Amino acid sequence: MGKKNLAIRVLTAIFGIATLTTFFASETWAKNAFGIFDIGRITIYVLFLLGALWLARDNTKVGNPDKALPRWARVLMVILPTLALLIALINALFPHVGALVRMSDNDIFTRPGALLRMLFEFIACGVFASLLPRFIRQKQWPAAALIAVLSIILFVMGMEEISWGQRIFQWQTSTYFSEHNVQGETNLHNLNTQLFQDVLFFGGFILLAGLPFIYNQLTKALQKIASLRFLTNFLPERWMLIAFGAGLMFTDPFDAPYGFHWGSICFQLIATLALLWALAICSRHDNKRCKSALWALLCALLVLVLSLRYHELWLLNQGLPTEYIKLFINFGILCWAVRVRERVTSAN
Repeated sequence: MGKKNLAIRVLTAIFGIATLTTFFASETWAKNAFGIFDIGRITIYVLFLLGALWLARDNTKVGNPDKALPRWARVLMVILPTLALLIALINALFPHVGALVRMSDNDIFTRPGALLRMLFEFIACGVFASLLPRFIRQKQWPAAALIAVLSIILFVMGMEEISWGQRIFQWQTSTYFSEHNVQGETNLHNLNTQLFQDVLFFGGFILLAGLPFIYNQLTKALQKIASLRFLTNFLPERWMLIAFGAGLMFTDPFDAPYGFHWGSICFQLIATLALLWALAICSRHDNKRCKSALWALLCALLVLVLSLRYHELWLLNQGLPTEYIKLFINFGILCWAVRVRERVTSAN
């Protein structure tokens, strides 16, 4: 049995490295839907996920964790997957209604999606920053440093949404940003839109799907290291995978030249479905949690199919389909910040 597990570990590591390698593949290869490269990379993703889930199978029992969750978190586990499915149906059947989230690219006040994201980011920034005095008083310097970094990152993300005020005050763009920025605005993320977008999407997958799935294992590991024990309060919990998994499925339609065709995005879509399925399997002795995971999985699958199948929303504005995954990711960051604060304050 030991040799078998060792072999699986080695193969999983190899497939994991191969998975990461595909993220940097040529755009030409990636756009050739269901060509040799496409079939090959999806096969690698599946083999990696099978190996990873096999190795994690003994540590995925969940017991009854929902009792410790606040009511708002339990409500979101039901509402958010359903909301994601409802939005996907509206985008498919009534694309002009779905397009209201981004009516134009010229004025921030005609982009409710961007305004909401900015609001989520600034509130999350404030929630994290509110913990800084507590950690400083307690002389928990690593925790204080982490809080400071998270607050700064979220502040920068919020300011990027409004191009550091340009979308409100309408000042003239400098020569450098006029020449190098895709939208001709004063922000960093549109200097390389696809790169920053991929980082946000993959980071959202890690925060809202990957880390929550291995929450139990990470908690046990960190509890054994005194200097890192404070990080247990920062780990995103498993309920977040159920709540936000379906929202991570919004992507560009299949006939678009990017979206699903990009390696990291393709992987995160497949991986999120796999993690929801695995969570449902390991929750089979907890009827309520199992049903929640299965409903989230069904919603996620339908959101993905609708996003790939219907392209009318994308034709209205190529940035529209991904507005929704950004909203779910940023709301997920806010919920994570709130839970971190609740856990930190209740532990002291």
